[in-house]
Amino acid sequence: MQLTAADLAAADDPTKLAILESMLLAVFADGQVHSDEIRVFNRLAEALPWGMDKEVLTALIHGAQERMKALTNPTAISDFVIGIALRVPSQGLRQKILYTMAVLAAADGSMHSFEKNLLGLVAVAFNLTSDTVRSLKDALAAAAAKPA
Repeated sequence: MQLTAADLAAADDPTKLAILESMLLAVFADGQVHSDEIRVFNRLAEALPWGMDKEVLTALIHGAQERMKALTNPTAISDFVIGIALRVPSQGLRQKILYTMAVLAAADGSMHSFEKNLLGLVAVAFNLTSDTVRSLKDALAAAAAKPA
């Protein structure tokens, strides 16, 4: 269920940015950025071949962080998520993005209600079925049960 190098290799630049924004959205979702979330974000982001210089990627991350700060109401968040969905046409990639977002949201050891609501919103915007969401939850539970 995790994002892979092949996923990014097949993605165009707008899709790559949507992936990056979705990952950061999960980190910022509960309004508190925890060091564990940043650590997991960095590990995941560094493992993926974005196809750009590190300086460009850093600039994109900073730009996305600034956009996160502007998401101060439910309408803005919903519009942002819909914008991400429009740039990710593949259902398989959408599933991997939602899975990655859930991994990031849970990285601090808890899942705040706002994080759960955000993941639900993403599932709806991505047009994922309840069976698909259930299988993603099962995959997350299985991954969490594995010893570190």
